[in-house]
Amino acid sequence: MLFKMNAPLLREGSTVGRILTAVRLQRSHSFSLGRPGHTSMHYRVRVSIHGLVQGVGFRRFARKKARELGLTGYVRNCADGSVEAEVQGNEAATNRFIQWSYQGAPHARVDRVVTANVPMVDDDHEFRIIE
Repeated sequence: MLFKMNAPLLREGSTVGRILTAVRLQRSHSFSLGRPGHTSMHYRVRVSIHGLVQGVGFRRFARKKARELGLTGYVRNCADGSVEAEVQGNEAATNRFIQWSYQGAPHARVDRVVTANVPMVDDDHEFRIIE
């Protein structure tokens, strides 16, 4: 299977009109289906957040959320006004971060979130803000 919808975002109370993006699954980064006895694999996801997301503390809140979830990676502002984060960790934590990205910082207005699997980074041991 080359593509799978990001199903954990389909939960009760989700905002109508959210655009769910297809996430390309890489053969080297499988994940568990949450069944007993199956361990969750780690993988890395690039999350691009579009809208009013710069100048509202989005990166600071993203770092706090990623650290709460035990994720590693980074967050940075992009020249086009979006914010990009790469998060690495287990399936449940990365999906919770993606879900959080749809709301983000208290004063942010998120219009669109785009996700894509990217290669793992072996020596990534913390989550940081890139200035």
